[in-house]
Amino acid sequence: MREDKKGFTLIELLVATTVFIVLVLGTLVYINNFNSRQKLASVRQEIVSYVRMARNYAVSLQNPDGDELRYVKVDFEDGLIKAWPNGVGTTYFAKDVSPAGVAVAMDTDLWFSAYEGKLVRWDNGELVPVDANEVATITIAIGQGVGETMIIKINASGLIN
Repeated sequence: MREDKKGFTLIELLVATTVFIVLVLGTLVYINNFNSRQKLASVRQEIVSYVRMARNYAVSLQNPDGDELRYVKVDFEDGLIKAWPNGVGTTYFAKDVSPAGVAVAMDTDLWFSAYEGKLVRWDNGELVPVDANEVATITIAIGQGVGETMIIKINASGLIN
């Protein structure tokens, strides 16, 4: 007489459980990587927005101190992006743009010339335009297991890529 089998064997249960665990772990890794990339993209967009705002202050000659505007200086320090007219006085903004786990580094301070908004630098006490092929870079990195990096490039004419 043949018995009808009802239920699962221990091996079948172990295989099904293992497959389920592997799928859940893969999904968690994907979600973590996706969230990290989203955070990185969000920080990049925020920085680009602030750099554009600083350049627009230079082009439109806006100076809260009322003095003649020669340039707008932008720099990063301890996660803060700051911009101010002529490198002194009242700041346009000082915002924290690097949340936990995100590192922001700039290879040099940005100086946008008044009227044109082009990149300039100090040379022997005066402002001079940077070379046409010179590019300032801002590096944004996240290290939460993803190790991804984004780079913002500002060319000599002040355009942001």
